[in-house]
Amino acid sequence: MREMQKESQRRVTITQTSSSHQLSDKSLSDSKPTNGPAQRGGIGFNSPMRGKNNPKKFSSLFNSLKEQFIVMIEKQSRLRERLLKANHEAYDVEMSRTSKMAILSAWEKYKQNIIEVDVKKSSESIERLKSEVAELEIRLSTLTETRRKVEKAIRKGVETARSVEGRLRSAAKDAEQNEVVGLLVKMATSDAEKMAITSDSVLQNLRMRKQESSLIKVMRYEMVADKLIDGNLSEDDRERLQQEYRVLKNQVHYHMIPLKQTEPVVSWNTQLLQRSGVLPSKPKSQDGLDHMYATTDMQILQTRTKREVLRLPVIHSKVFVDSQEAQSDSGMEGLSTRLPSINNSSR
Repeated sequence: MREMQKESQRRVTITQTSSSHQLSDKSLSDSKPTNGPAQRGGIGFNSPMRGKNNPKKFSSLFNSLKEQFIVMIEKQSRLRERLLKANHEAYDVEMSRTSKMAILSAWEKYKQNIIEVDVKKSSESIERLKSEVAELEIRLSTLTETRRKVEKAIRKGVETARSVEGRLRSAAKDAEQNEVVGLLVKMATSDAEKMAITSDSVLQNLRMRKQESSLIKVMRYEMVADKLIDGNLSEDDRERLQQEYRVLKNQVHYHMIPLKQTEPVVSWNTQLLQRSGVLPSKPKSQDGLDHMYATTDMQILQTRTKREVLRLPVIHSKVFVDSQEAQSDSGMEGLSTRLPSINNSSR
C-alpha cells in the first residue's frame, strides 16, 4: 500500500516538472527576436523561391511603357492638327495680302497720271487697304511663330517617342511583345503620313475652289461686258453696269494674282516630314505635272479675260478704285475660307 502511494507521488512530481519546463521554453521562445524565417513570409535563406525574378514586374513595366507610347501618339496627332489649322489660316492671310499689295502697287503708279481731286477721293479707300495690309502682316507673323513653336513641340515629341521605344524593346521578353512594339512604331509613322496627305489634299481642294470662284467672276464679267456692248441701255443702267464692270475687272485681275504660282502647294506637315527624312522630296516628274496643270488653268482664265477686254468699249473712270471697288477687292467677298500658306519656306 505504501509502495503504491509513493509511486503515485512520484508520477505527480514528474508531471509538475514537465509542465514547468514547457512553460519555461514557451517564455524563452516569446522573448526571441522576431526576425526568423517564419516572420519573413516563411521563405528561408536556403528556400528555392529566393533569387527568382518576378515575371509580373516586367509585364507591368511593358504595359506601362506601351500606354505611355500610345498617349504620345495621340498628343503628336493633336499637334499636327494644330499645325494644319495654322497653315490653313496663313494661306488665307497670304492670299489676301498678295491681292491687296497688288492693288496698292498699281495705285501708286496710277495716281501719278490723274488729277489731285481724284487722288483725294480715293485716299480713304487706299488708307483702309494699307491698314488692312498692316494687320495681315502682323497676323502672318503670329502664325509663323505658331508654326515654329508647334514644329518644335512635334520634333521633341518624336525624340521622346524614340526613347520610349528603346525602353519598350528592352522590356519586351518574347516575340509577341516585340511584335507589339513594331506595330506601335508603324502606327505612329502612319498617323504622321496620313496627316501630311490630308493637309496636302486640303490645300489642293481649296486652291481649286479659289480657281472656280475666279471663273465665276470671269463669267459675270463677260455678261456685263456683253450688255455694255449691246448699247440698248438707259443712262442709269449704263452707269450702274459701268460701275459693276470696273469692280469685276479689278476682282478678276487681282484675285487671280495669287493663283499665278505654278509650283504645287506643300503643307507644313509634309515639309516637316520631308526635313526629318520620313517622307522623300517630291519627284521632279510630279513637279512638272503640277506645273503643267497649273499653267493650263491660268492660261484658260487669262485667255478668256483678254478676249473680252478686246471687245469692250473704253470706260473713262475718274478714279482708279472708288470705295465700292476697294471694299469688294479687299473683302474677298465670299472667299473668307481659311487657306494654307502659299509661302512654303520654313523659318
